[in-house]
Amino acid sequence: MGLSENKPFYNVNNKTLELECDTYWVEICMAGDIDHAQQFYRRKALEFPECLTFTKTKYMYFMGEEEGFFIRRICYPRFKRSKEQIFSRMFDFAFRLMIELNQGSFSLIDHEKTHTYSWRPDHRPAVYAEDGE
Repeated sequence: MGLSENKPFYNVNNKTLELECDTYWVEICMAGDIDHAQQFYRRKALEFPECLTFTKTKYMYFMGEEEGFFIRRICYPRFKRSKEQIFSRMFDFAFRLMIELNQGSFSLIDHEKTHTYSWRPDHRPAVYAEDGE
């Protein structure tokens, strides 16, 4: 059982240490080669000293599919950052990764919203009849 106010819990007999913080996470969703993404992170780890998890996925959609990945960063108690810091750093990393992998878009997902960033001309918002267009 953890303690409030992000205070560490020490259990001397079992030599354990428990740290806690508020839960917050951000995931990068991007198409491309996960191995290339991991190699890129290894090269950039000094610029982005984060603890990240990489998960391979497949995006399937109408008339197509492609390989991709999720990269997740949690608010880890040993390396705490604010929500704003985590989101901003993940955006910076995702933008650089998008360029490295020659992609045109990526999404950032947190526990509240999904944010999609696209530099592709064919990704303009759809126009719906309700918009009066």
